[in-house]
Amino acid sequence: MVAGLTYREMKDLLKLQIEEQMIGEKVVITLGKLRSIRVFVLGDVKQPGSYTVSALSTMTNALFVSGGVNPIGSLRRIQLKRRGEVVANLDLYDLLLRGDTRDDVRLQPGDVIFVPPLGTTIGVAGEVRRPAIYEMRGEISVKQALALAGGLLPTAYPQASSIERINNSGQRTLIDVDARSKSGLAARVRDGDLLRIFSVLEKQENVVMLSGHVQRPGGYQWRPGMRITDLVSSVRSDLLPRPDLAYALVKRELQPDGRIKLLSVQPGEALQNPASAQNITLDV
Repeated sequence: MVAGLTYREMKDLLKLQIEEQMIGEKVVITLGKLRSIRVFVLGDVKQPGSYTVSALSTMTNALFVSGGVNPIGSLRRIQLKRRGEVVANLDLYDLLLRGDTRDDVRLQPGDVIFVPPLGTTIGVAGEVRRPAIYEMRGEISVKQALALAGGLLPTAYPQASSIERINNSGQRTLIDVDARSKSGLAARVRDGDLLRIFSVLEKQENVVMLSGHVQRPGGYQWRPGMRITDLVSSVRSDLLPRPDLAYALVKRELQPDGRIKLLSVQPGEALQNPASAQNITLDV
């Protein structure tokens, strides 16, 4: 057996063995054309049929030649049949997600690669790196489902996760899951479930917004005791040319109901006299 050896290693090995067993004989080794073999790729593939491939081909090589697995084919239970018996099973998730090629068996003439229909599936949606439908081998935990999806995005809010499920009565139901806690990560997901990870709120906290006739509009960090002159400290450097220094509007959101209160101030007076009542204290 010389499979897996380089041409130089194979040549040295054969030369040594022949010279030891047949004294006085010399051997010349050359590499001819690789032979081809015929295999069958059947089941839920895009182009099922008989294919001629290299004698060094593996199961994945034959799948690529046939166009790959179609959308209803299984990626986790691909069978290699030889003389009517299953001799190997290939899980493409091991290859695609972990780079594991141990089950990618080399083919022999007459082998049949059979792709069965899709098995049990779950959906993972929301703030994950690879939102998609995933095939399972039975029930798995929320932690395993998130690992299949590549983990959480930085914008995820795992405390507000949920599992959408069709119960035994055929009704749609919702299960709240805290995907940050140990019990939440251990929760089971089953065939047909949709695990949804929600994002953090778009609203910014401890921020005041500056807009209008200014040089640098946008959000600024709020600090206790912050006043108007902390945002606009100079007419020349912070405001655009020809500003109206007699009027500015402060829009404040009141807690807890979010009612809006409008305050009018004179920014010119606040800049000239920071201790005046016009230089009001800002709130969030």
